[in-house]
Amino acid sequence: PGSGSLSYTPRERLVAFAVQLFDVLVSYRNTGAFVPPSTNGIPNTNNIFLHYVTCIKDPADHAIMYNGLRQLLSDKYTANHSYLPRSQRDFAQHRELTVFLLLFLENNMPLRSFICRQPDLGDFVYPLLALLLDCRDNDAQFGLVQVGVAVVHMLSADREFALSLRTPFNKYIPTGLPAFRGSNSDFLLISL
Repeated sequence: PGSGSLSYTPRERLVAFAVQLFDVLVSYRNTGAFVPPSTNGIPNTNNIFLHYVTCIKDPADHAIMYNGLRQLLSDKYTANHSYLPRSQRDFAQHRELTVFLLLFLENNMPLRSFICRQPDLGDFVYPLLALLLDCRDNDAQFGLVQVGVAVVHMLSADREFALSLRTPFNKYIPTGLPAFRGSNSDFLLISL
């Protein structure tokens, strides 16, 4: 324990750099280029990376992305609530990760519906909401809060999202929230 707080691993740096690079590449818009009209239902774009994001439709790929995002989002929670608090290092690039998630949810409808249909959706939403609660009083993290709320808003547009949140809430209640007993949807409403 505690060894994770001494030095960064190359894998952490690689993941952080990959998320930042992805955010830049997908967000790039070339306004001067000609874009031909769509013929096959997929909107044409002059950004090839954005085009590839819209073409990911395999449920196996969605499962890999869902599990990876859930793990990265929950790292802060598991690092702070282990037997030796703060003995593990959490993923430090939460702002870039929430932008990554927002870009994928905006541009890939099958992934959004896949996430909303997961029976363990509370395990995905809880770390995101706990992160937003931790950052709400910090003015420097205001952008992270806005992007996180946009992610929750985008997910809430799907009916399956509300149905998946009916499971009982059985996790640690973050500081600043009243104690309650209910479902994950109750936690969503109380935390926002």
